[in-house]
Amino acid sequence: MRGFPDDVRLVVSELVTNAMAHTESGQPGGFVTVELTSLDAFTAYIEVIDDGAVTIPEVRNADAGECGGRGLWLVEAVAARWGVRDDGYRRRVVWAEMSTKNGTSACAARGDGAK
Repeated sequence: MRGFPDDVRLVVSELVTNAMAHTESGQPGGFVTVELTSLDAFTAYIEVIDDGAVTIPEVRNADAGECGGRGLWLVEAVAARWGVRDDGYRRRVVWAEMSTKNGTSACAARGDGAK
């Protein structure tokens, strides 16, 4: 991930951690695939592909005393966009579009004023 800003690395780490903790990927024989692509001069596209789960990833409001539960909240805070899609038999993709400039959302980096 050389050349990508800290925010991009944070999101990759969070999505991989979620895949290992909350899907079948964390079980023996499970897998996680990470694809990181530069879409243009301003935007990185991240896909984390896992073995899927019964639940669908969603942002939640963790209680102050909880040690976890804020990962997708962080992803939503720093990503221009993110989402989830099923990708064939037992596979789920969680994706995010990110700015390649430190501290700037992908939309702001492109100059379209969004998030």
